[in-house]
Amino acid sequence: MEKQQPFSLKQISSEDWENTPENVKCLVESNLASAALSESQSRLIQFLDATPIAIAVHDSTGQLIYINHIGRALLGADHLLELSPAQLSEVFQFYREGSQTLYPFEALPSTRSLAGEKVWVDDLEIHRGDRVVSLEVWATPIFGDQGQVTYAIVAFQDISDRKRRDLEQQIVENTLLKSERRYRQVIQVQTDLIMRSLPDTTITFANDSLCLALDRSLEDVIGWRWSSFVPPKDLDELYRKIAALTPENPIFESINQDYRSNNQIGWTQWINLGIFDEHGQLTEIQSTGRDITTLQEQIQREQALNRVFQSIRNSLELDTIFATATAETAQLLKNLDCSVVQYLPEQGIWKHIAEFHHNPDTPTVIGLEIPDVGNPFAAQLKQLQIVRVEDTTNLDDEINQEVAQLIPGAWLLIPLVIEDTLWGSFTITAPQQRFTWRDNQIEIAQSVADQLEIAIQQANLYQQLQLELVERRRVQNQLKHDALHDGLTGLPNRHLFMERLELTIQRANRLENYHFAVLFLDLDRFKVINDSMGHLAGDQLLIAIAQKLQATLRKIDLAARLGGDEFVILLEEIKDIQEVLRITERIFAELQTPLIIEGREVYTTSSVGIVLGTKDYVQASHLLRDADIAMYRAKNKGKARYEIFDTEMHTQALNRLHLENDLRRALKCQEFVLHYQPIVALDTGHLVGFEALIRWQHPTQGLKLPGEFIAIAEEIGLITSLDYWAIRTACYQLAAWQTAFPEHSSMRVSVNLSAQDLRQTDLLEKVDLILTQTHLNSCCLTLEITESMLIEDIESTISLLSQLKERGIQISIDDFGTGYSSLNYLHRLPVDTLKVDRSVNVHRSYPATVKNKYT
Repeated sequence: MEKQQPFSLKQISSEDWENTPENVKCLVESNLASAALSESQSRLIQFLDATPIAIAVHDSTGQLIYINHIGRALLGADHLLELSPAQLSEVFQFYREGSQTLYPFEALPSTRSLAGEKVWVDDLEIHRGDRVVSLEVWATPIFGDQGQVTYAIVAFQDISDRKRRDLEQQIVENTLLKSERRYRQVIQVQTDLIMRSLPDTTITFANDSLCLALDRSLEDVIGWRWSSFVPPKDLDELYRKIAALTPENPIFESINQDYRSNNQIGWTQWINLGIFDEHGQLTEIQSTGRDITTLQEQIQREQALNRVFQSIRNSLELDTIFATATAETAQLLKNLDCSVVQYLPEQGIWKHIAEFHHNPDTPTVIGLEIPDVGNPFAAQLKQLQIVRVEDTTNLDDEINQEVAQLIPGAWLLIPLVIEDTLWGSFTITAPQQRFTWRDNQIEIAQSVADQLEIAIQQANLYQQLQLELVERRRVQNQLKHDALHDGLTGLPNRHLFMERLELTIQRANRLENYHFAVLFLDLDRFKVINDSMGHLAGDQLLIAIAQKLQATLRKIDLAARLGGDEFVILLEEIKDIQEVLRITERIFAELQTPLIIEGREVYTTSSVGIVLGTKDYVQASHLLRDADIAMYRAKNKGKARYEIFDTEMHTQALNRLHLENDLRRALKCQEFVLHYQPIVALDTGHLVGFEALIRWQHPTQGLKLPGEFIAIAEEIGLITSLDYWAIRTACYQLAAWQTAFPEHSSMRVSVNLSAQDLRQTDLLEKVDLILTQTHLNSCCLTLEITESMLIEDIESTISLLSQLKERGIQISIDDFGTGYSSLNYLHRLPVDTLKVDRSVNVHRSYPATVKNKYT
């Protein structure tokens, strides 16, 4: 069914409406008005239901005729329109806020509104079980045509949350108010200076301490800017620090001067805290300051003293120290003069040695000598007491009265003590009479005096140190010299010679026509002289030889001692080999001149090896090696001569080195054998024994005779082990033959001993052990020594041979007639046989025990 459109007068023509009877018009108009009112009420109810706050309507009797759903939900009840006003009061009990007192009916907003009053309250509560709901209520009367109240419209809402927030805010505000009161009380009793300022430094709060420091009332200070009490020179820095404040860095510190009461300037240390709003804008500066005027004055005084101290420490010269100390201290003490007086107990005086006067016209007293004896002030200083004289016109003793004529006024004498000994005094003088010395002046003078004591001691130590440094440098130079020179002769040693030789080799490699040579010199028969005349005489000989070498050589040449009786000479800038030989001949000629050692003439010669420097040499040690090889060639060829190195010498030296190595290995590998040469009695022709002759069965070079290796074995210290091996092997062999051929049990075996064997302290024990191990009768062993072995220590040799004879061992002298013994002491030797050298003419009248040697 289509919805019918509402009827309207517009649907009737004006003509028809004019012809309509009046009573019909009234009825139609009345019906249309009722329909319009009903439609308007319906729309109003829809509007009120959509309103987000609770709304109720009372008619003139107080009857609730409308309440929207928000109101019903807030009151927690339905079917409210059916309740009379009295029933509503019973169902809903309204209380005054924060109490258990019911809200009077006549004071309820709806009641007052029906009485024609517009009402707003927010102190009304509804108790719903365990919940209290706070309400805010607006009540407005609706008047009729006659001015009478026809309705009361009541709007209300739950304000419980707002009330709770208001309560919390009130609690916070009350707490803050109490805190601020306590803060102000605390602030006012603080001795620190406290203020709050706007960002432009306008002061909004100041405590009593700040007002007292500025000598202003609180009313005067509030509204001041910092520029009112801070000197202009400090303001720019403060403004810069304020501009740099941020929420992340809200604090800055400042130390600045400020104007105080009585036109005094004070110092304050401030800690400033910037306070920012939620947008990060600076809103306030809270500042806490502390009066550091006393501290700052002390700092300034200490800085001035430090300048004095630093000036003193900048020098270690006493004159400079005293001049600086007196001048700086006088400036620090304003109009006071300073001087330094030294106590000289040996002379019995006090002497002025430094001074400073503010008035350049004041006569100097430097050099003034004040007597010590009878001087009461000197006695006080010796007791390490400070002397204070406020008026020199009242002095009693004559000594100081005379001094006062030259230095009038007031005196302050500070004792200077160095290492517990009175050194002098640091003196402060005031030109005016009746001058009272203040404590701070005495403290400053004492502080400077303390530093002067340190400076004087340091200066003294510095002087001592300088002397020690001079001595140390001398010792260091001596040590360096000793490290590079021979301690006996004063000649350069091996180290210095090798350094010089290395430089010479480098120079020769750079310069085409640069030539040099090395001479290796060894004294002949030095050991004989050293052993016969003693080591002291040997040392004197070496010193004399060194002096002769230095006197013979050119300035560009270098002579050095390697050790023992070995010397080396570096000849630089030589033309050719002939120049080297001329220098060598000159050395030989100089050494032929006899030396006087311990009152005796001593003759000596030398063997010299010569090496010419060539570009083939890159190491100094190779040159020295080759010169040594050439020197040994000269010795082997008869001594007292020189030899020039050639490559053949090097080859021979290498061969000898290989032979030494092979010889050491041969003893371990048992490469030695004994060949036994029979000994026959000439008178009977019978075999009486054997001579054991050692041979070396070299694995690659074949059989070697003793002449090829015995001398080398002696030089390298293997001869004793080799001889013991030969004795043991020969004894074993003879014992075996005696066992195999009993008829020859009296046969003997002869074994050679070396000079080194005779010097062994355990020779007798070794021989006894061998005889015991081999079970050979001692009378069957003959030990042979050469005649030259007897001349080294004849007495010791005779004693040793006698002990061997006592054991039944026979002794034989080999190569008799070639040494120096001849027959002079033959009768003293415990010898059984002599083996006469072929060069000796043996007469047939000699005993039969004398036999020729067979090789």
